[in-house]
Amino acid sequence: MATLASKNGSVCIGFLTGKTNRPIISVNYLHESDEVRVDGIARFNGIKLSPKNCVETDLLILQVDKNPFTLLESYASLIAEIDPPRKTKPTIGWCSWYAIRMPISHEFTMANAQVVADRFRDLGMDIMLLDHGWQTGDICGDWDEDEKDYPKGLEGLAKDLNDLGLKLGIWIAPTEVSGTSKIFNEHPNWVLKDQNGNPQETWKWYWVPNPPQYQMDATNPDAYKYIVDTFRRLTKKGAVYYKIDFIAGCAGENLYPEDPKAVRGWTPLQKAMQAVREGAGEDAYVRYCQTPPLLSIGLADGVFATSDTLDAGATTWNVLREVFRMSSAQYYLHELYVHDACDLSIRAHAGTEECRLRVMMLALSGSSIMFSDDLTKLPEERIIMMQQSIPPFPKPARPINLFTSEMPDIWHIKCSSAGIEWDLLALFNFDENQRQINLSLKELGLLDGEYIIREFWTEQFVGISSESASFLVPGLSGRLFSFWRLQDRPQYVGTNLHLSQGQAELIDISWDENAKKLSGTFLRAKGIKGKAYFNILR
Repeated sequence: MATLASKNGSVCIGFLTGKTNRPIISVNYLHESDEVRVDGIARFNGIKLSPKNCVETDLLILQVDKNPFTLLESYASLIAEIDPPRKTKPTIGWCSWYAIRMPISHEFTMANAQVVADRFRDLGMDIMLLDHGWQTGDICGDWDEDEKDYPKGLEGLAKDLNDLGLKLGIWIAPTEVSGTSKIFNEHPNWVLKDQNGNPQETWKWYWVPNPPQYQMDATNPDAYKYIVDTFRRLTKKGAVYYKIDFIAGCAGENLYPEDPKAVRGWTPLQKAMQAVREGAGEDAYVRYCQTPPLLSIGLADGVFATSDTLDAGATTWNVLREVFRMSSAQYYLHELYVHDACDLSIRAHAGTEECRLRVMMLALSGSSIMFSDDLTKLPEERIIMMQQSIPPFPKPARPINLFTSEMPDIWHIKCSSAGIEWDLLALFNFDENQRQINLSLKELGLLDGEYIIREFWTEQFVGISSESASFLVPGLSGRLFSFWRLQDRPQYVGTNLHLSQGQAELIDISWDENAKKLSGTFLRAKGIKGKAYFNILR
């Protein structure tokens, strides 16, 4: 899909389905004529048709509107009308990857599970995700747990987690097949081939022992069944959540499937995703990494399509910037599935300001919340920061400068609870120097009137404004401002308990005019302390 915006209007072109061909939208600027050319390309990649048979392309749509955001959101809604999404709620959990990388174990998992049970479970965190390293040999293809690290097996771990009120999640790369795996050596015909019909090596695995990698061909009925059976087995052992990684590797157009009617670069991925859902079951949460929207809808509960966010404090800021840009540009996809982000680290190696930016980026995108640190070593400040982001926002913020800035770093979202409404403005600064950002209230879509403005992290009263405001954001950090329409009586203006500043914790609030009394109720998990803020007329 491509959306082009200008002062004179906007246009959106994209495929609405991806059932028969590999859909591609190509955008090119033509220097000689000063024009932009947009092509909708339906690639069939050499499929073989029987005599008198035909194929149809998938549905392509062209929309025009003055507002490019209307086009983006309409495009997603049209896809959802054709292919109903699963409508799963975002999840909350812990991931082992940035916490320890590959030497994970039953003992390490349970130590972190105890912290989750003590500090986060009552907020809704209940998934304990084992990332790469839980499987025998640290390779792909066989998918058996390492008995040395998990002496009770996955069943025993799932039981111990359930005793704490938690659930087991599993990372898996179902189409990656290591050349040293048992499954490859027994069934080399199950992988995608080169043009000559030989197993096609695609790359070397990143991690020791760095075996050659091949891609499972899910158009092969036996390979399809193997994927289904693998997930059924893991689900039977207690897994309820799956992080599906590297699956896009089977979508190379240079990889030849067994089925001559399959579209190279598309059908093998489509079939693999269908096999995953069939095996995992309808109740499992299936989260994909880097899968296309038109294949993900109806099969995926969540998708994240960016690069990894890397370890806090060791981040290459260029990587984090690109993750942010990609996530911003895909905000509208929440109509199709949970717009998930990468597992997030906010460990003590990073400064407070970096972690504030990271948490805002995660929570305000409408993503599931999946933290990834050794919780047993996390300082209290970071524990509180995690609590302030749970539960997830029910919808993503809109990046209001998506079409006017190279870095869409101004996000806006409307919030409501207990019969009142307010607005949040998230400002991100990926530069090293402090930035001043000036905005009019009309740019946020605020109604005429005066607004109280507060900042979440610093707990500062910024001022009262009816037209515009100026905001300072430190270098490599973020700030979260709330806007409350000024009333002629005492009023509630937020908390420091949750980034939404009321949507997660404000149960009811009312003003008794006769008694001149403002009263209300807040609800958070036992043991969490915080502040509520009010504006009192003088």
